[in-house]
Amino acid sequence: FFNILLPSDLEYGVWNAKGNMHTCNLQGFLATFGCACGVFYNTSLSLYYLAVIKYDKTNDYIRKKLELWFHSLPISIAISSSIWAFSGEHFNADMMG
Repeated sequence: FFNILLPSDLEYGVWNAKGNMHTCNLQGFLATFGCACGVFYNTSLSLYYLAVIKYDKTNDYIRKKLELWFHSLPISIAISSSIWAFSGEHFNADMMG
């Protein structure tokens, strides 16, 4: 499915490429955002389990003190890394990848 977003001039090497450089950049932005979000949300989940199991923190404490950080840091890191890669033209540095 995601091959459809790749530039159509790459169809000789990639099946069903129908996009252009803008759709390729969009795909790179979304892939970078998704990967970074996944990694840092996994870290947040690990820290949540650490707070609950090892340090015996209550749900009220987690809701008031930690939950904002558990959501805001992964999203802000993912957005900033995606914007950095997009603004630095790291998605389409050359035609070969």
